[in-house]
Amino acid sequence: MSWYERAFPSRPTEMPPTLELKVCKKYTITFREKTPRIVRAGYRRITPVINIECEGKPYSLYLSHVDLARRILLIERPLRKKGGNLLNLTVKIHNKGKKGKRNYFYDVEVACML
Repeated sequence: MSWYERAFPSRPTEMPPTLELKVCKKYTITFREKTPRIVRAGYRRITPVINIECEGKPYSLYLSHVDLARRILLIERPLRKKGGNLLNLTVKIHNKGKKGKRNYFYDVEVACML
């Protein structure tokens, strides 16, 4: 066992690459997990992440921007109240870019449920 494996024993071995949401581009994604999970990202910051599919390829969607995370939560809450979850839900995401110095803003709408 290497020093890396001893230092990071619970590191996921197969994590899909990160989907980077480019400004002014629209994406259609399908969630491949029931709900986001919490991971430690850069600078040991706690970040929600969920596995998705975009254009037939698997990706990880990091919900590190507050507006994107809030919009996903607003979609997930009513589903949870009815006993549902995000699994197989397809949404359209549009990164509208920055307004101000640091904040990104997003439009997220439900496209269809499988």
